[in-house]
Amino acid sequence: MYQSLLALVGTERNAKIWLSSQNRGLSGRPRDLIECRTGMEQVVRYLAATRALI
Repeated sequence: MYQSLLALVGTERNAKIWLSSQNRGLSGRPRDLIECRTGMEQVVRYLAATRALI
């Protein structure tokens, strides 16, 4: 997840902002979602799909 996120947002600062921000595609804040396994898997899939579009 970390590498995918950095590839998308560029810096650790931007990654922290992304994790803390409400995300419509995920229907929540990534920081909240990654607290459980299913949420982590959802975020990882979301990042992979987003990277595939770039």
